[in-house]
Amino acid sequence: MSFSDLPDTHWAYQHVAYLYCRDVIAGYPDGTFRPSSDTTRAQIVKMVALGEGWPLYAPQQPTFTDSGPGDWHYLYIEAAAAHGVVSGYADGTFRPNNPVTRGQLCKMIVLGRNWPPSDPPAPSFTDVPRGSTFYGYIEAARERLVVSGYVDGTFRPGNSATRGQLAKMLYTALTQAGTSRQ
Repeated sequence: MSFSDLPDTHWAYQHVAYLYCRDVIAGYPDGTFRPSSDTTRAQIVKMVALGEGWPLYAPQQPTFTDSGPGDWHYLYIEAAAAHGVVSGYADGTFRPNNPVTRGQLCKMIVLGRNWPPSDPPAPSFTDVPRGSTFYGYIEAARERLVVSGYVDGTFRPGNSATRGQLAKMLYTALTQAGTSRQ
């Protein structure tokens, strides 16, 4: 693995290397990985599907109105939908090119690993109260040391997840003992 913007001293290097060597992630045609760039919803779904080893899936009718057979991400999105990891938005879209949020990322990883959501009586992060949309998924990821949040006690679930953060979280989840949805 040789990305021009990811030296072996970068904090995400070992996570990226592990996933790269298992064909879960790739870089860009210009030889970069872009660890500080946002990750799209399509990119994370592809990485989760490949990491879990799911067979790609092409239903007769697309699940989402904005992802079809001609799109590079179609088979990965459909595999994730078939495994109950993604459900899209109320308007029938998936929005594959939107940045994935940290909360969405936790949900996809937790569901992909087939871990149950967690519901501790007290929240671990000041900005993710009980009852919030991603509470159970973020808490389940935290319990398994997939996420730790920020030094100020927040998690920032609505922030975009970077490619480096994604690599670390996915690596940590995939290398733990646990079940998957294969």
